[in-house]
This record gives sequence, structure tokens and C-alpha cells, in this order.
Amino acid sequence: MNVCFGSVPALCTSLRFSRLGQSAILSPTAGFGQKRSFNGQGLKGQMKNLILEKTDQVRWYTNMRDVFEAANVAPQDYDWYVSDIETNWTPPDFQPGDQWFTGDELAAFLHAYEIQFIWAVFSAVPKRLRPIPAPAPFVENNPRYWDGTEPGPQLEGALFEIACWDSSGTILINLPAQAFDSFLTRYPDAKPLATARS
Repeated sequence: MNVCFGSVPALCTSLRFSRLGQSAILSPTAGFGQKRSFNGQGLKGQMKNLILEKTDQVRWYTNMRDVFEAANVAPQDYDWYVSDIETNWTPPDFQPGDQWFTGDELAAFLHAYEIQFIWAVFSAVPKRLRPIPAPAPFVENNPRYWDGTEPGPQLEGALFEIACWDSSGTILINLPAQAFDSFLTRYPDAKPLATARS
């Protein structure tokens, strides 16, 4: 299937996605590996919050392609509300304002461009669920990340959120247990958010 980011021809890519029981196989053109053991189904398990900062385990922080791979999360399994966006550069025909992406659009965008999100909140919602974001989730100057509690996603109806924090940290909120374990395996320097600033 051809997938395009909005109406931008430069962001079209060929994407093959098939499900096999609890696994999903993505073609190499999708840019997110070959096999996913976690597909977002059954999110009733234990949820956890993490932060990855102050480490040399990453090429550079807030590379969302790497974050999704580390958490073993296929963006195609969700719709995404991305807000509070600031990037290290602006790809052609991309506007860094708050916006909705289908999972296929987000996967194609991240495959097409090597981009760092300096600030952003990626809110994962079930496909075709588009709650009104009032107010829009934000990360810059948001005290809820640092008060020592376990915050949930800001967007009503969101399953989890990933926040890009000042290009120096990645915050994962309400992460399903399987994704949590996968992320920690890839980045053992990640730590519980509640202990980061308390």
C-alpha cells in the first residue's frame, strides 16, 4: 500500500503491513524493523513511566524512529496527536503546529526524514478515535512531569504518551509493560520518572 503524509508527495512510501496472531511484520521500507511482538492490543497490563536522559546510549535524544524501535511499538497501530512541536529543522511542506497523524502517516514521515523533535508530545490513541485536545498536551514548562507522582497521558482517551524534552530527554508516560521492558532492554540507563526530579 502507498502511504503519504497528508498531501505531500515527497512523504509517500511503500508500506506492507500484515498481522500474524499477536505479531506484526513491517517491510524494510517502513523503516521500523522486521517483527513486532507488541502490537498495542490488550493494554490492560501494568503501565509505567520512564525518562531517558544523561546517557551516551543514544545517537541523539528524541529521535522518534529510535524511540519506537526501542519500545517495540509500531506507530501504525495507533492514531497520534502530536503537539507542542519544535524540531531541529522543518522538512518541506511540514508545519510544526499541533496536528493529528494516522499511524501510517507518522511511520512514513519518520521513515522519510531524519528529524529531532526538540519539544513535542506524541499522544497514542486507538485508531479512528480523535478526542478534542482541550487543552493540547504540552511538555515545555509542564510541572506534572517533575512533581514526583505518576502522571497519566494528558490527552483524554490516550493510551500512552511520549514527550520529547528540550532535545535532552525522552519521557514515556503510561507505557504498557511489554513496551517498558523492551525500552529498558535497549536503554538500561532509563529510570522511573518519579525518581528523576523528586
